[in-house]
Amino acid sequence: MLTTCLDLLTRDHIQGNPLVITLGACQMEEGLSPARLLRLPDAGPASMSAIGRIPLAEYRHGAVLAVSSLLAETDYQAVRRIQKHLVFCLIKYVWFPSQDTSTPDPLGLGGDKGPLAHLLYQVNTMENLPHLLSWPRTKSLTGALPPMPVLLLLPGDSLDGLAPFAPALAERFLVLCLSKTLAFCRNAGITPDIVVQLDTHGEQHNFYPDDMDLSNSWLLALSCAPASRYLHRFAGIFWIDTFHPGLFGDTYEIRNSWLSSFIPMLGAAELLRPPSLLVAGADLAFGCRAGGPCTGGDGLCATTDSQPLSNAEDLTAVVKGSFAARLGNGQTGITTMQFMATAYEAETIAAEMVIKGGTGCYNISRTGMLDPAVFEHADPDAFLTAPAIDRTVFRQGMERASRAGLPNLTGAKRMLYEQLGTAETLARQAEALTADAEPEELADSPLLSATKLLTHLHPVADTATRIHIARELIRRYRDTLRQRITGFRLADWADRGKTLPLLCHPDERDRLLAALGQRFPKARWRSLHTWENNANRTATLTVRDLPQFLHDHPVTLISRRYADCADYLLRLLPKDTSLIVEELLAAPWPPGRGA
Repeated sequence: MLTTCLDLLTRDHIQGNPLVITLGACQMEEGLSPARLLRLPDAGPASMSAIGRIPLAEYRHGAVLAVSSLLAETDYQAVRRIQKHLVFCLIKYVWFPSQDTSTPDPLGLGGDKGPLAHLLYQVNTMENLPHLLSWPRTKSLTGALPPMPVLLLLPGDSLDGLAPFAPALAERFLVLCLSKTLAFCRNAGITPDIVVQLDTHGEQHNFYPDDMDLSNSWLLALSCAPASRYLHRFAGIFWIDTFHPGLFGDTYEIRNSWLSSFIPMLGAAELLRPPSLLVAGADLAFGCRAGGPCTGGDGLCATTDSQPLSNAEDLTAVVKGSFAARLGNGQTGITTMQFMATAYEAETIAAEMVIKGGTGCYNISRTGMLDPAVFEHADPDAFLTAPAIDRTVFRQGMERASRAGLPNLTGAKRMLYEQLGTAETLARQAEALTADAEPEELADSPLLSATKLLTHLHPVADTATRIHIARELIRRYRDTLRQRITGFRLADWADRGKTLPLLCHPDERDRLLAALGQRFPKARWRSLHTWENNANRTATLTVRDLPQFLHDHPVTLISRRYADCADYLLRLLPKDTSLIVEELLAAPWPPGRGA
């Protein structure tokens, strides 16, 4: 991946035709002539500029950096910056795409990932669709708010040290956090103003505490994040990417990166044009303590009495996996190449924010891999004299921005029918394929590419299990598309004043009809029930007739209680044309601002 050496470049350093860069007076082993060699006299701005112009494709076989000992001592920071740039290019554009199905692959290093490699993302997108069609992209926030100071909370170990200062800082700064720092906010007694959701792993919903009130918080989320279970809990949503360019007429996303959620957090902060940006918990190293050295967390960190690394040791320690590194406070910790690449990208963005908007960037954890020349180390209590912010202005601005730039709904319907046709075909292919072959015969089937996103994180060697996962994902994709089409049909028919059936218990009829009347004021409703809690046990629809009734009605609304009572039967019937009332009312459907 990357090899860093001092003074002498040998054959042992060059394996597999890597890109070779030398800084300063470096020697080569006799007879050594690298095929791709860039010699630079120093680590100054001109050298950095030359390295920045190297095409990304040149990194596909790795890189070697040779540095003169003199330069390592006299211009360490500049050499380190170049080294971090090389790590960034290698990790982001070579290593990640070759390992992870979920990341873009601009150099085509990951090979053919298969036609359904991103099917799980498509499922998540369709499950998020009511909200995707009802809330705008973060593009709408551009210039929508006055500049306001921002506090970013990231999940490094040093974040715990901020707890005593958090309530006072939250009065003076907008608070931006991730799902993984929501628990910190709850425990510290603060409410985040913005939560950024980039991570697409299905476990993410577990980081949203059930007992936490998020009704005054705004979510900035990736459209394919598995977020449907908690979207309704927020004051509103802005999408950080464009899930279907045809519905907007352009492609847009905030600063983003598959390296780390730190990057879209900086992108979100950039939209707010903060005069001051405080960062806490951005350690990018293991086991850091706020304001102090690495503490030995997980057995990976150097102890507090470890000797500081020399410049030469720090530069040559960079290897694949975990390695010792000099932290921003001079102490020794443990980091990784991904962390180093993230630090480089974050520092680049922060430097641009300083130039463009005059933002002051501060690392108030005072530790970690971020360069103090970019994220200045500062004590949290240095900001406690700042004036309190007016969150009314913030919330009003967010509300105004949330009404702009919504997608084209006619195009959304067309998109759904197109995708449903594809999903139906996939479902038929999956059924036919698995019916006519033994599992071991299907090990190389393109249909199994549907499992790659899931099995990358949860490896499954058994082909029969992978087939089952693929079929379930295809079925889930198809059924979700059918449900969304039924939702559009409901909205259309309701707007035309059609009579729609509602299956519920008599004692919940009035409440549900009132709620539905507010959401669909032009619709008429015919409520039916099959059970009644009285001696007469009258019914307007018999359970015996329920399967045929659902078949005959293109749209049927069913209360949650009714569905639970009839679950023994409903679970066996197609769900294409039936919608649960409570789920419908919890989402902004029809697309708009109904929830």
